Amino acid sequence: MSGWAQRDAEEQEEAAGQLAALRAEVERLRVGHDRYETVRRMNVPQFRDAFVLSNRTGKPFDEIVDDMRPFLMPNVADERRL
Repeated sequence: MSGWAQRDAEEQEEAAGQLAALRAEVERLRVGHDRYETVRRMNVPQFRDAFVLSNRTGKPFDEIVDDMRPFLMPNVADERRL
């Protein structure tokens, strides 16, 4: 393989790695946004109950919020299920 071809292959490999990292970051941000939207729609008693449940059971608050999402936003399509 010539020097230029090897350099092109290395650049393509690096670009693929950067693309994978960007996709992972987009997914991380989407999950955070979904959680924010769920918490934003909670009323005070719902938030309190989720907080207390997290403290009593040790279950992470984020997981409790994720579990509540279908009940607070039933008409929102979950892209992961499509």
